[in-house]
Amino acid sequence: MGDCATKKQKASSSVGGRRRRRSPTPSPSSSPPTPNNDLFSSDEQQEKYAQHFLNREILESKYLEDGYFEGKNFQFYDILAEVGLTEFVSLRRHYHPELVRVFYSNMSISATGVIRSEGASEGVGREHHSLKAFSIHLASPPNGGLTSKYGVFCVLPMIYNILCGFVSVLDVGMASSSGKRMKTMASKRKEKEPEQPHSSRFLSRKHEKHFKVVQDRRLLMERKVGMIPNFAPQFGEQLLGNDWGKLATYPTPTNIAVVKESYTNARKIGDYPAENYLGYVRGHAIRYDPDSINNFLNIVWAGEQCQFALCMEEGADFDDVERVLCVPGGHFQRNRTGSVVNIRRTDLTPLAKYWMAFSHANIQPCSHVSDITLSRALLLYCAIRNLNVNIGQVIADEIRMCANTTNNKAPLGHPSLITHLCKIAGVDTFAPPFERPRKAIDEAYYKQYCGGEEAAQPVPPRRTHRERGQA
Repeated sequence: MGDCATKKQKASSSVGGRRRRRSPTPSPSSSPPTPNNDLFSSDEQQEKYAQHFLNREILESKYLEDGYFEGKNFQFYDILAEVGLTEFVSLRRHYHPELVRVFYSNMSISATGVIRSEGASEGVGREHHSLKAFSIHLASPPNGGLTSKYGVFCVLPMIYNILCGFVSVLDVGMASSSGKRMKTMASKRKEKEPEQPHSSRFLSRKHEKHFKVVQDRRLLMERKVGMIPNFAPQFGEQLLGNDWGKLATYPTPTNIAVVKESYTNARKIGDYPAENYLGYVRGHAIRYDPDSINNFLNIVWAGEQCQFALCMEEGADFDDVERVLCVPGGHFQRNRTGSVVNIRRTDLTPLAKYWMAFSHANIQPCSHVSDITLSRALLLYCAIRNLNVNIGQVIADEIRMCANTTNNKAPLGHPSLITHLCKIAGVDTFAPPFERPRKAIDEAYYKQYCGGEEAAQPVPPRRTHRERGQA
């Protein structure tokens, strides 16, 4: 280990007691081409270049002299050679400063996270600044990097994240320095070209505008939930019988900014997002489809009929629902036409009240606690009856409805779950501010809010004859 450290020190300082000569740094081309209209796809793009990039300094690149390592035992060089990066780190060529600045000026990130730098020219211009194939490779490197016997060498994700950060900084810097002028340019672009993803944070300008609305919406945090075997052992049996154990334990502090950006880009505005159950956060596609959620919750859904969906479509035996959920004398509230509306919380059994608190926190987020709506009551009925429920589908639909609601004051549900999904997708979720889960639902909660220390009533047996009403 000591020999290795000595060799590394020599490699960076001297060879054989003499300071090694360095090859000349790559220099600009003697006759760089002058940027012209052929390098820009619009007048606004050229104006952006003139304002923000024309006089920017270019940071000279560094490189390794591969000849120095020949015949020497350096693990670092062996790693570079194994993953095929020796030519990349030894690259030294002339460059055109203006083309470098044009490349960065035209850079953007697509809805799928692909970094592009596009222009309108033929020949040399396009050859230098069209990076579509290269950027697609950067957007989805194998297993997060290049694998060697020494581990994963993460040069591609590092370059990709640096470029994402560069685009993000440009967006913020230009917005702050241009002021009203940026608004004028945006209005012109809206007339000339279709809406396109234009930054590392938002899918479109309309999404960026919508973010101001989302910023004012509060988070409705999840809760951890206890099994309360001393008061209602049926709850734990029903929870584990449905394979929902992780649903009660996963809540952790959530990244507020990440959740609000995710909800902003999950809203369907124009052509974006291109798929259902798809969000976008800082260059990463965030999938919150039923399969992704079930996988996170360690739930295997074999594709059987979801009984909750069936109840919602075909109706349910409301008499049986009342027997399962309500205390004697409790019942559904109906409107003037006789249609079922909700059940008052005071009419629920202690067990149903506990399930209601759990569902309103982690499944179908709701801050209203005085009663439970029909759809939420049917979910509780299916859970207590141990009927098949595709919980990933239920939660995915809740997130999609929350993202697309017209109620600008509606709280944002499932923030901890969304933070977990963003982290899985590669988003940095470790930067504050954070918000903690709400107080846990446990025995103390049961005693205080669910009817004292009495045990919940046993679930009545299923009736053989079912009379279905219309939901």
